[in-house]
Amino acid sequence: MGFKGKSTGETGEKIACSYLEAQGYEIIIKNYKCRIGEIDVIARDRDVLCFIEVKTRRNNSYGPPYLAVTRNKQKQISLVALNFIANRSDSFSGFRFDVVSINRVNGKNEIELYKGAFDGTI
Repeated sequence: MGFKGKSTGETGEKIACSYLEAQGYEIIIKNYKCRIGEIDVIARDRDVLCFIEVKTRRNNSYGPPYLAVTRNKQKQISLVALNFIANRSDSFSGFRFDVVSINRVNGKNEIELYKGAFDGTI
């Protein structure tokens, strides 16, 4: 999947969802929004609820994509996750925060999945 005709982020999220599904994740919702912010993907990995941030780059000039998930971004994702959990009645054994890092190198997508990338402590 290329980056032509769509925003880098939108294309990256499609690539990430396909990748996650191939890894056994069940996508619950994409682009969950509330007044606090947004989470790119919320999915189930077996009985664990996963809040997933997707970072995509077309080159390495700003460093690896996952480095863009700063401490402030982690705090915002944590607050949005709390909002999501408060409005659901689903049962999960736990939750975690994952990051999918996508880098377009030599015409190919390099995808890295960081499970438990941060702890969500606010």
